[in-house]
Amino acid sequence: MEGSGSAIYKKNKNTAWQMVGQELVILDMEGKKILGLNETGAAVWEMVNGSFTVEKISGRLAEEFEVGHKQAQEDVYRFLEDLESRGLVELECTNSTSGISGGQC
Repeated sequence: MEGSGSAIYKKNKNTAWQMVGQELVILDMEGKKILGLNETGAAVWEMVNGSFTVEKISGRLAEEFEVGHKQAQEDVYRFLEDLESRGLVELECTNSTSGISGGQC
């Protein structure tokens, strides 16, 4: 999985979210679409705030869910790319020139 551990994502300002039972429900207010996230997805969503790097998010997930760091990082990248393609998050910045677009931190 390509990407930079120093990439930082933030939530799209046109989203709203709320816990409904055991699921985090995200509303895309522009596209009028809803996405439900499980516990792992919700944990990532909470850390996507413009402050945490992908590396930091991956590290926390690896500890919390007892998975290998490399696997956690691959899963986080894949998940964030999916959220980005849906317009729910956007790349805030990256400290590297690994091919990820976005502003420099």
